[in-house]
Amino acid sequence: MSYLPGEVVSNFTPENAPPYPDEHIIQLIETVLELERNGIVIDPKPSNFIYSVPDGFSVFDFHLSNGTKFSRPEQQVMSLYNMFTTRIYPNYDWNDEMAYERHRIARGKDFLPMLIRFLTIMQTSYPQLLEKWQQQLEEDRANPLVGVSELVDRDYWPTTDPEINQYLVTLSSMGF
Repeated sequence: MSYLPGEVVSNFTPENAPPYPDEHIIQLIETVLELERNGIVIDPKPSNFIYSVPDGFSVFDFHLSNGTKFSRPEQQVMSLYNMFTTRIYPNYDWNDEMAYERHRIARGKDFLPMLIRFLTIMQTSYPQLLEKWQQQLEEDRANPLVGVSELVDRDYWPTTDPEINQYLVTLSSMGF
């Protein structure tokens, strides 16, 4: 890892996080798809990616596919959204409602626009992949034995903040 240029993605704070260009996001998606075509899948934890402004992303934890639904290309690519949106935020007192609300607003102002960018790239450049992911999501929702996490948990985001609400409206208009 020390030989790869850049910083581990999970180490970025909101203040030092680089604005990932769409070209770098697309290059990473293409890398994940190429790995998958060769029977290799990534471990999508943010700590397994390094980002360098001039060079883009490096992936350093991957393994042979085990044939599960989580090793499908659409699952692999859609798992990247978490990596693109991870930031380190200051600790706060969980018992302090106002501190918790400020945390959610700050996180939303980083997370939601990046999620919108990622989904826009998916809709524009990889619509078939996104459609396959959405079909699998619907199948999983219909199966009582499968727990499903929503891409956008509207119960978590403070809709009283106009900027956060604007992002949620945009996501709704995109179908999410």
